[in-house]
Amino acid sequence: MLQTLNIKAPPNEIVFVSDLHWGHDREFLWGKRGFKSVQEHDEAMVHRWNEVCTERTIAIHLGDICFMDGDGKRFEILIRRLNFGVLYSLLGNHNSGLKVAYTQALKTQYPDAALRGAEVYPLEITVDGNPAKKVVFLPEYLEAHINGQRCTLCHYPIASHHKVGHGSYGIFGHSHGSLPMTNKDTGVGKRIDLGIESFGRPITFTELKRFMDARPAHSYDHHGAETN
Repeated sequence: MLQTLNIKAPPNEIVFVSDLHWGHDREFLWGKRGFKSVQEHDEAMVHRWNEVCTERTIAIHLGDICFMDGDGKRFEILIRRLNFGVLYSLLGNHNSGLKVAYTQALKTQYPDAALRGAEVYPLEITVDGNPAKKVVFLPEYLEAHINGQRCTLCHYPIASHHKVGHGSYGIFGHSHGSLPMTNKDTGVGKRIDLGIESFGRPITFTELKRFMDARPAHSYDHHGAETN
């Protein structure tokens, strides 16, 4: 299984977000985000994404991108509408259309693995055959170096991620701002929930680094700067 990812690009062309929940027709979701319907919510999510991202953007989405999409058609529409050059899409706990697209790609590219019930990561597809626009499927957890910065990427929040006390970023989703440990306002250390509830939009690596640099490293255990 893939465990590491290396990305080097202009920092304003790398963006992060989680829990887009496109197509999630539940008032507790779109209502809490300030919308009157799922249609209004979905259009706003595309607009906010495209205000930040261009066709050169490397986007990292940390799970729960699309909902109520048993045949994968909604996911296909979404990736056509969003601006990006590369979309790294992590698994979450609601995978719906993303999993349909992944399974289809797995059967095409690695039929033997698909027959065995195995999974392969990273797995890449192009959008409408355009080599300049691709989706890379990733598992729900991996470690990364982004412009040299060590990061742990996971849909689920982790209190003590790898190198937590040594400046590694912990970048998570799943909690919708409700977990004090990863909430952008109440959290401590270099860990953050980047669900839509945090900033209302994707944020660039430039913004993320500025935010993280203002927060000292913090560990809940013995993994600190004085340990190896």
